[in-house]
Amino acid sequence: MPDFNLKQYSRNETIFEEGQVGTVAYILKHGQVEISVKVNNKKVVLHKLEPVTTFGEMALLLEDHRRTASAIALEFSELIEVKKKVFDDYINQSPKFIATTLKGIVERLQKTTMLINKPPDTFLTICEMINLIASHGVDKIRYIEFVKAVSNTLQTSPQKVKDAIELMQSLKLIYYDSKTNVPISISVADTSNFMETALKMYRALFEVN
Repeated sequence: MPDFNLKQYSRNETIFEEGQVGTVAYILKHGQVEISVKVNNKKVVLHKLEPVTTFGEMALLLEDHRRTASAIALEFSELIEVKKKVFDDYINQSPKFIATTLKGIVERLQKTTMLINKPPDTFLTICEMINLIASHGVDKIRYIEFVKAVSNTLQTSPQKVKDAIELMQSLKLIYYDSKTNVPISISVADTSNFMETALKMYRALFEVN
C-alpha cells in the first residue's frame, strides 16, 4: 500500500479553488470542509463534509481535470492527500485482476463524466423543462400542475419531481410564490443564465471535486 501525505489546514484555509487543475484527491480525516461554487459572483454552498469523506476524486481519474467547485476548511482539519501519480502507480503495480478492474471502473467513470452535459436524470430534465417554459415569457409556473405534468411525462413519482424542484430552490435557481409554506408557483431566478448555472451546480454537486 502506498504512503499518503497527511496535511493540516487551518480554519477558513482554502484547499482548492473552482477552475484550478486538480491532481490530488482528499480523504477528510478530521474537521469539516465546505464545498461551494460561485454563481453571479455569489458563493453557493453545496456540501459541508464530515469525516470520513473522500472528495476531489475526479482529479485521479481525468487528465487535466479542472475543479468544478471550491473547498475550504471550516475548522482545523486533517486531510489525507492522494496524488494522481501515486494512485496511477498503485494501480499499475497491483495484481493484474485488481488493476484491470480498477482501470475498468475509471474508464466507465470517464465516460459518465463525458456525458454530464446531457440530461441524464430528473433534476436536469426538469431544469430543461423549466428553462423552455421560462424562455417563452412565462414568469410564473403553477407548481401543482407542473409537478403532475412532469410526473406523467417522465413516468416518475410526484415526490421525486418535488425533491428535484426543492433542490433547485435550495440552490437559488428558482424561487417560490407560496402561501403557508405551500408552493403555489415557480419562478426562475435568472432566465438568461438558468441552464448554464444549473449545469455548473449539477457538476459540482455530483462530482464534489
